[in-house]
Amino acid sequence: MTELRVKNLIQLACAAAITANILYSFPFIINSLRTHPGTAPVPGLEYADLKPYTRSRARVGYIKDWTVRHETVHRLLTAQFQLAPTVLDADESSHELSLIDASTPRAADTLLSELSGKTVFVSPYKKILMRR
Repeated sequence: MTELRVKNLIQLACAAAITANILYSFPFIINSLRTHPGTAPVPGLEYADLKPYTRSRARVGYIKDWTVRHETVHRLLTAQFQLAPTVLDADESSHELSLIDASTPRAADTLLSELSGKTVFVSPYKKILMRR
């Protein structure tokens, strides 16, 4: 009988330790996702913060500096999915509002200055909405 009690106490202690570890780690995991958004856990999540700015627009320009075709198409489609029903015009810089999706923050700044645009919003994932 005592052997059974000891076993139950050990199982209870292990369950409590696992639960405490999960509850203790959860805020750190969330904070890490917010401060190091390198890869979004959900496809297109990096474009979600732009939705309030594009919601009232039928079309928005999509400007990128990517040269790899597969990567470019994938990024454009995920952005389009997240920002629908707004239509993104690829490499179209004649719109009043355009999304700059650059490979680096420096490349985004270069595109912004070349196009003489003003920043409307910068997402945590460094996606820039620009107004002409």
